[in-house]
Amino acid sequence: MNQTQIIRFQSYNPYASRFPRRRVVTRETLHLIKRLRAEGYSVVVEPDDGSKLCQLTEKGFREIISDPVIAFIIGIPAAVIINLFSNWLYDKLKFQPNNEVNIVLGFDETGSKVYYSSKGEKISDERFKMLLDALDKKAQLYEESQKITPPDLTRPYPIYLDHTTNVIGWGNIS
Repeated sequence: MNQTQIIRFQSYNPYASRFPRRRVVTRETLHLIKRLRAEGYSVVVEPDDGSKLCQLTEKGFREIISDPVIAFIIGIPAAVIINLFSNWLYDKLKFQPNNEVNIVLGFDETGSKVYYSSKGEKISDERFKMLLDALDKKAQLYEESQKITPPDLTRPYPIYLDHTTNVIGWGNIS
């Protein structure tokens, strides 16, 4: 073998007082040695006295979080916190219509009609008329959607988008 193909590394044992007679290289050096040997080079770690070759590894925060099990365990509470935050943010940003009236109560008080919402708020006659007009318009749009001819006569029933009058498909009752 040619002398130029031999690559030599010097080991260094910073813990020789406690662990004598060991050749020590860093993790990165060990990976380089393996790579060079895979490429066909002859690699020697000096002193080449036949003692055990050890890898020096420093454990720090980066090494701890790079462990897949620890990363998975850390990910669980992180996912819970992120989900809680995203749900809170969604609730804050979602559209909430103002003055929505689901139920209207009408009373005849001394010969005149008085209307109240389900929250107990008084509804003016103009607002009540607007609510009735909105209901009439919704009924009219629904009636018009019923008049649409289906593209496939084997599926004559319209499918609506989320309780609206928008037809998104056609179906059949089987």
